[in-house]
Amino acid sequence: MSFLQKLKYAPVYLLSLLPLNVLYFISDLLYLLMYRIVGYRKDVVRMNLKMAFPEWTDNELKINESKFYHHFCDLIFEAIKALSISPEQLLRRIKIINPELVEQYHDQHRSFILYSGHLGNWEWMSSFPLVLKPKVVTFYLPLSNQYFNQLINTIRGRFGVESVEANRGYKALLNYSAAKTETFTLFLADQSPHKDTGMHWTPFFNLDTAFNIGINAIAQKMKMVVLFPHYRKVRRGYYEVTFVQIWDGVQALEKNQLIDTFAGKLESAIRESPDLWLWTHRRWKLKREKAS
Repeated sequence: MSFLQKLKYAPVYLLSLLPLNVLYFISDLLYLLMYRIVGYRKDVVRMNLKMAFPEWTDNELKINESKFYHHFCDLIFEAIKALSISPEQLLRRIKIINPELVEQYHDQHRSFILYSGHLGNWEWMSSFPLVLKPKVVTFYLPLSNQYFNQLINTIRGRFGVESVEANRGYKALLNYSAAKTETFTLFLADQSPHKDTGMHWTPFFNLDTAFNIGINAIAQKMKMVVLFPHYRKVRRGYYEVTFVQIWDGVQALEKNQLIDTFAGKLESAIRESPDLWLWTHRRWKLKREKAS
């Protein structure tokens, strides 16, 4: 980070300089405030968990709800820590189990889409340029608050990730392709699409769920290798990511097969570690219109 950036983001930067064990102590205090006292979006989280896991007892719901809020608070401070953490420390805390899968296709001059979700610690994927050979790009939707929008992009860009607004993403990838530059594009594909965008409905936790079709179209047009990151939280502040291949960019596909496969992979990963997914957004707010 430049001196001017450190000055601009001084409150967050100074906080990020604290050791992680101190930040986790603050996270525990935030958990008490956010979950036990204020109840931040608690109704949304509980509703989502009940819809996804109708078989759970009230006690199981409360246990997993509490575990989620602990993880959610940790994520906030882990993202803050990313503003100053050293490359060596970050790589000790997030490990890619099978980078050779990317190397194999990179040697064939192939590009990638990482079809991801808000699972594990997606902000620490900013470490990927330290390990992977392709140019790492991330698509994002701009925040209305420019200060925090620029702060997040600064955090993500510390080790070489290029943040591109989603509506300019396809053009950016075409430019990289024309320049013979292989890319590894990160895309968080699990949030509800806007009503005015193309969407595909598929079962997700046995609920009819809408997914955006944009990245699906880009991957197929550019014949990109599509991967899914399976997260495992080893212990507090330590993660492992295993890349699971969804498509090799060559084999024939059924219509929207990539989305269906992604939804299945994501659901399996969430069922394995329910506390690692972002339950605070209203994932099932869209309802499919019935055919007349």
